Amino acid sequence: MKKLFILLCIILPGIMYGQGMNVMHNGNRATYAAETGGGDPPAANMLVDGDFAQGDDTYWILGSYWSVVSNALYYDNTGISSTTQIESDMNSIIEVDTDYNLTFDITSSAPGIWIRFDATDDGGSNTTLIAGTNYTTGSYDLDFTSPGTIGGGAFTIYAWGDEVGSIDNIVLTER
Repeated sequence: MKKLFILLCIILPGIMYGQGMNVMHNGNRATYAAETGGGDPPAANMLVDGDFAQGDDTYWILGSYWSVVSNALYYDNTGISSTTQIESDMNSIIEVDTDYNLTFDITSSAPGIWIRFDATDDGGSNTTLIAGTNYTTGSYDLDFTSPGTIGGGAFTIYAWGDEVGSIDNIVLTER
């Protein structure tokens, strides 16, 4: 009876005043939400080392004219080229008919680097995710929906242009 009284003293005031119970798990509301489906955890970057903090191309296949310089992906404007993070190196792959968000930073002078973002399969077949355009120095935040059919789930960056520049802090998340 004493336990029931204590329980009612704790729960009843919260219910009466619309506060409900603030349930914790391991001392962390986010952990509780993630483990129980009580809320969505923050979206995780699908790409590994999108900030190039490792200082090398460990998780990226660099095409001609690309290199990792000062912890950023550097394009030297010599010609059309691509760099890819293959499916096996990604945290999760690109799926069909799915909403995504892509953020990244560019350093380049006008007219900028022409960049297109694609989904790629192991054989090199590409499906455009974001059409090519010139990007100058700045931070970009782009939403897109993948097409109903794609060649594969890897992430590819194509570049072409008259300017040198770098791309860094690449984050691809599902919306």
